[in-house]
Amino acid sequence: MNLIKDSAIRSLYSNVVTITSDDNGVVTCVDENNSSVIINDADVTAKVVELEIRDGIQAEIDRLEGTVTPRRMREAVAGGAGADWLAAVETAISTERAKL
Repeated sequence: MNLIKDSAIRSLYSNVVTITSDDNGVVTCVDENNSSVIINDADVTAKVVELEIRDGIQAEIDRLEGTVTPRRMREAVAGGAGADWLAAVETAISTERAKL
């Protein structure tokens, strides 16, 4: 089982302790009381998609933040085009964060 599917199951079913998958892709979950937990494949698939989208948004935020180097900050403090550029990057970061 891949990590994102494991994360999706754990976020949907917080009481799950162990998750296993057999060769046929059948997922078995067990809770803290050693009881089987029935999972809804449609819910898990939807959560996987949601997590993948969130990962993409976070990657874009990280990329944008990485462009704000000390040199760019000095240029922004000096004013002019540097300040405009920094404002545009901050706006783009805010736009991405709003998607989360």
